[in-house]
Amino acid sequence: MVSNPDRWDKEAKNLGSDSIMDDFQKRGHVLIDELKEHVLTTFSRDPRGSSNGPGLATIDIERLSGLGIQLDRASERKQEHWITWTILQRLVADGLVMPIYSDKTRYRRRSA
Repeated sequence: MVSNPDRWDKEAKNLGSDSIMDDFQKRGHVLIDELKEHVLTTFSRDPRGSSNGPGLATIDIERLSGLGIQLDRASERKQEHWITWTILQRLVADGLVMPIYSDKTRYRRRSA
């Protein structure tokens, strides 16, 4: 599991000296952890995402994980892909996934 309750506690304290994270905020953090776990599982389902594989593009991860969000109006900034990209960036920062830079950035699991 990729949950980091200590980080959530620190963020709650940063909300204000007398602010306590409520259940609604906690549920949001649980959802983020669930998405991270879901995306990590996606890497296990495709050999390209393994620690010695060539890596998966963001769009591949999005399709394999079912996180694609179809917008009625396409955005020039590709905003419909931001959820997947953001989760990937968090997994990179957590040291669980590594980016591979070439013509297109690809991602793969870090070796354990």
